[in-house]
Order: sequence, then structure tokens, then C-alpha cells
Amino acid sequence: MKYKIIVPPTMEQGSYTAVTQNSYTKTFKQNALWDYNNAREHDNFCLLKRMPNGTQYIKVENEK
Repeated sequence: MKYKIIVPPTMEQGSYTAVTQNSYTKTFKQNALWDYNNAREHDNFCLLKRMPNGTQYIKVENEK
């Protein structure tokens, strides 16, 4: 199952949207945090231990 991740703007960074899913070793939420932290690292911001408040996780139907 895939999930669309929508992160609202924060004091440091604008809004962020991505698609993620469970992997063999991590949940979709852990993968979302990893992806979001990569974006933050690219902008020279510190890494977070959890997603910002207001983050939405929306199931994406699998394409047939």
C-alpha cells in the first residue's frame, strides 16, 4: 500500500509532498521521515525525530 505524505509549511521549510510505502525493514511512516529528513538535509536544516504536526498520510489506491 502506498501513502501520499502531505507536510504543512513549518517555520523553517515550506510545504512538502511525497509518496511512500512500507519496506522490508521500515514502516511507511519511518520511510516518510527518512525522505523528509533528506529534503531538510539538502536545505542544511537539522534532522527531526518525528514528522511535523499536521502531517497527513493518505492511502493511494494501487494502479491496475
